[in-house]
Amino acid sequence: MKSDAFPHTEGKHDFQYSSFSEGVHTKIISGLYTTDDHSVGELSMFPDIMAQTVKMCPQIEIMLGDALYSNRKICSITEEYGITPYFLPKTNATFRAKGVQSWKTMLYDFVDNPQEWLQEYHMRSISKSVNSMMKRKMSVKVRKKLPLRKKTEEILKINMHNLRQYSYLKHTNPEMIKDYRELHLK
Repeated sequence: MKSDAFPHTEGKHDFQYSSFSEGVHTKIISGLYTTDDHSVGELSMFPDIMAQTVKMCPQIEIMLGDALYSNRKICSITEEYGITPYFLPKTNATFRAKGVQSWKTMLYDFVDNPQEWLQEYHMRSISKSVNSMMKRKMSVKVRKKLPLRKKTEEILKINMHNLRQYSYLKHTNPEMIKDYRELHLK
């Protein structure tokens, strides 16, 4: 008779599915959603990631994303936070705002000045190097089998990456480092 006092997993464990937002200049991950449930789509993770990002980085001005995020609902979420969306429009995109002003603004900005818009959008390429950095520095796959432990392991990897990137700021962008003692005095 099997005891259910300790959850048991059968066979190989599945990989951890993660989506996150990272800073273009710092490459620090500010919003994270991780799960082993593959029925959860990347778009459904966006509201949580966006909320975490705004909490961790309140001065954020723009949000960059590929064509997956190019829809009115996602633009509406970024608009609620006062952030300008730069999501590469899909080939079948229309100018109908359907109540989302940032959608219309984004598309008109793209059409009116595509080179300037794409220059801003392609800053995304810099931040996408974070995936490569993570795989290079921590190439070991998630070892845990239980969902909560897999999530913990993934969060620890993210924290290790963020600590490494924060230590690099002293040399790359020292103006971005804030003295914690000054923050407590305010």
